[in-house]
Amino acid sequence: MIDFNFFANKKIKTKIKKMKQDENKKLDLTYERLVIKESIPQDPEALKIIQEFDAVVGKKMEKTLGKIGVDLDGRFNKIRTQETGLSNWIADIMKSALKSDIAILNSGLIFFFF
Repeated sequence: MIDFNFFANKKIKTKIKKMKQDENKKLDLTYERLVIKESIPQDPEALKIIQEFDAVVGKKMEKTLGKIGVDLDGRFNKIRTQETGLSNWIADIMKSALKSDIAILNSGLIFFFF
């Protein structure tokens, strides 16, 4: 079984080394844990790419696209027990993107990504 919370941890990144399925559709996954530490030197080439990207995206992130008049509450005890502004907003985005009349959202999706 794969622990997806392990892969989502912000301080631990995972490098997948090998992934294949056998004839029974069983997934064989080999990975390496990469713990992010301050002592790891930055890669100058990667840093240059990130800085260029940040210069473009950073300015775009300052632009206000709209205003939301409700709390976007994503706390576990709220999203797992009741309707929230965050879940409604995400469902509205899904409806708009898919041009559908309805959207159903499993709250586990919110918990996993946020």
